[in-house]
Amino acid sequence: MGWQAELRKAGYDPKKVRDAKHDRPFSVEFEDQKGAIIGEGTACTAARGCNRSNSDVVWSFFGATVAILVLDNGKIERYIQKGSSIAQMQDNLTMVPPGDYVLKAPKARTERLGSSHATTQRNGSRPTTGRRLSAAAALRR
Repeated sequence: MGWQAELRKAGYDPKKVRDAKHDRPFSVEFEDQKGAIIGEGTACTAARGCNRSNSDVVWSFFGATVAILVLDNGKIERYIQKGSSIAQMQDNLTMVPPGDYVLKAPKARTERLGSSHATTQRNGSRPTTGRRLSAAAALRR
């Protein structure tokens, strides 16, 4: 299940999610491993450690590429964890070992919410300027 479905299931609106502005450190302790469910984004070791070490975090979800935190002031922040050690451990279905970790705020434009890698127009189609048409497409015109 994706992060948007998990947010809805927990009673939060996915439309209120905003990209985080700053990195957020958190720590995982041995006690967080007790009762953690491997592969469950809301009950994994990293989610339990983040909830425990940050007093302003009400709910957290750790997925393969993003981490979502719901704060006590009503804000919902999104962090990137592509290629991070936590994401690799979740992919391998192993426990996150005790230690200090940092959730990274999205820095590049391509990592932010609402961005797409391909330039799209308002109707969703790609612009034809600057592209060469194939021979078959040129004959159809």
